[in-house]
Amino acid sequence: MNILNVSTEIRHGLACTTSLTKRGHKVIHIQLEESGFTAKKVKVQTDTDVAEIEYIGLPTLQRYVVKNFAKLISENIINIELIDAIITMPSVSFYLAHALSSKLCVPLVLRISSLGIYDRFKEAITLFHWYRGILELAPALKRLTENLVHSSTVIAHSAYIAKFLKEKLPLRKPILIYPTYAKFVRREQKQFGFNIEKWCLEKHHNILGITSVGRPGLGSRHDIIILKILYIIAKRNPEINVIVLGSNDIEVRKSLNLYHLPPNMKFLGFVYDDTLIERIYECSSLVIAPVFFRAVSNRILEALFYGKPVLTNSYIKEIFPELKHGISVYISDRYEEYPNVIRSLLNSSNTLEELTEGAKKVWKELFSERVFGSKMETVLKNLRRSP
Repeated sequence: MNILNVSTEIRHGLACTTSLTKRGHKVIHIQLEESGFTAKKVKVQTDTDVAEIEYIGLPTLQRYVVKNFAKLISENIINIELIDAIITMPSVSFYLAHALSSKLCVPLVLRISSLGIYDRFKEAITLFHWYRGILELAPALKRLTENLVHSSTVIAHSAYIAKFLKEKLPLRKPILIYPTYAKFVRREQKQFGFNIEKWCLEKHHNILGITSVGRPGLGSRHDIIILKILYIIAKRNPEINVIVLGSNDIEVRKSLNLYHLPPNMKFLGFVYDDTLIERIYECSSLVIAPVFFRAVSNRILEALFYGKPVLTNSYIKEIFPELKHGISVYISDRYEEYPNVIRSLLNSSNTLEELTEGAKKVWKELFSERVFGSKMETVLKNLRRSP
């Protein structure tokens, strides 16, 4: 099939495009929320192989210009008449994909990895007062309902999303397919301003935490919680390195209102190069990744992709209930005990080895490109049979 994949989430979107490309489909990937327009071929790697894909980057779109962009794409960028199906996500990517699918009368597949305000409603009320939450809920319901009604097939990327759609909005039965992961392949390895190998020699263990305290919105408030957890871990465990990815030391000092930070905290800021990200995971003994919403967590997905032991909280059981405590991940909601939990885990090589093997096994059985691609292939076959 000739497929157009319109995405705002880079990891899930790239993985979907790459998986279908490897199965013989001709897929064009449109990535929204880029800094400007780009059109190129890129190499992308999943857990099984590397594929070259057609990649088009577009800036963030406002809803009122979507039809103009749809016309631009169909007339000047790609031969839209050859497209057999379109895959997309909610929000602005949906409106662009829907405009194109309506123009061509082709099926539209909707992938949902987050429920937005429905997942964060209690948070919105707490942080923004009840009237803000109530005001946002009605238009969000209208948008989600509109997305579901105008889609040929709906894919839920987490167990919580599938359950919510079945119970609350039974307009179309969702298909549960856990997402897989993909990364860019760089031809030339860059030189970086820090030496990860040196860190590995400095301490016996490195633990990794990902937190972006400088970003706006509800997510940053929870990133600060994660940062505080990492700070306490570093302070109470000077014998290990605590690597902080996504925030620099200036942002951290401001967020914690501290001038001095533990010397065993290493701040990388944002890292965009997947070669370096892979090396950071290789050097890490354990990943700290509590989640606070029931959307798909890229942090969990990435850690499992690299086969790393993960310390997380019980929200993960609603997202991916197959992840079992002490087998595929380590689950604890007692954040004040994380320094002790980590010390215990790092001092038990058998436990770390079991969690590593469990992470690799659950990836292979639930999240691998092979499993994801097989299920997506079934979706596409059913589209072909539809009148």
